[in-house]
Order: sequence, then structure tokens, then C-alpha cells
Amino acid sequence: MPPREAFTFLEGTIPVPGDTVGAGGVTIGDLWTDISGGSPVVKVCTGLSPITFSALPGGGASTGDQFVTWASAADLTNQKVIGSFLTSVLQTALSFSRGGTVLTPTAAVNVAVWRAPFACTVTNVKGLVSGATGTTVNARRNGTLTLLAADLTLNGLDTWLDGGAVQNTATAAGDRLEIMLTAIGGAPTEVAVQVDFTRP
Repeated sequence: MPPREAFTFLEGTIPVPGDTVGAGGVTIGDLWTDISGGSPVVKVCTGLSPITFSALPGGGASTGDQFVTWASAADLTNQKVIGSFLTSVLQTALSFSRGGTVLTPTAAVNVAVWRAPFACTVTNVKGLVSGATGTTVNARRNGTLTLLAADLTLNGLDTWLDGGAVQNTATAAGDRLEIMLTAIGGAPTEVAVQVDFTRP
């Protein structure tokens, strides 16, 4: 975590740069829950002159403008700052991985490992083998759409290898992900395939 402590503003006057609560003060990245419109909207500090908070995507229902500027003490009525982030940890795209491992494979096989519950984008396909080199792998969506144009050959033991450029990357909610062992080299004890994604 960044070396900045989370805090809450419960002030009766307009928070301005230099105001302190605990060890902090108003800065870019501070979070605030705006409940003035009747529904909570999570916003983030995007400016300091004047202090401006912008609604976060998915932060809650918005009944008014997506931007709020504190201009007077009255603006604080029914509003509370609830925490703090640095902008370096505010992510616009969440990275995650899905995959699977096949133990002691002796023949090519395709294995369904995940159903996408939301839209996301493929960024990498990686593979790892133990016991013997030479196995080739890939991954695909919905039974036909391979994610690598050419299979990845696992020519190193116990090392994650990257398959390079990916294709058919746009994944929709409900899509099926399969890992593919397209050819077996020697007698591997395990073969793993991992697909990296971002959301959105």
C-alpha cells in the first residue's frame, strides 16, 4: 500500500489543501461519498483549485451532475469524505487470470476451465510444463476461437512461457474458456495454461 493513511473528513468548514485530519489532508485521489441527491455516489478528488470531486464509474446511482465542486460550507450538508487513495492505485482496468493444470497428460486434450460472468479482454496466454519439454498449448473461446495464432511450445521446464501476440481477445459474458494441450512432448507430469485478462 502507498505510505498514505486512510482518513475521514468530518469538518464543519470547506476542506482545502493544508487541512489535516490525522496525518493527512485533501489531495488528488481522496474518496468521498456524496449522498446529497438521495442515493450515494462515490467520487474521487480530481482537482485542488478549486477542490473538485468526480463520480467514479460504478460508484453508485447519480441523480445530478457527475462533477461536484465544494464552493461553500453549505456544500458539506449531508456529505462525508470516507477515505483516501493515491491516484496510482485507482485502476481503470482490473487485471486477473484464469486457467488450469492437466496432470500426467498422454494425449492432446481440451479442457473447459471458466465461464466469463462479465465482458473482459484477453491480454496474454502463458504455459508451464514439468517433467518433460516439447508439449504445445493454446487456449480458445467457445470451442473454436483460438487465442494464439500459433501454438506455444513449452521448451523450458518449470518456467512460465508467454505465447506472444493474442487474437480473438474480446470476451463476452457467458463465453467459455478452454485450455488446449495440442500435442504432448515426452512424458510431462503436469502442464498448466494461464490466460490473463483485463476488465473491461
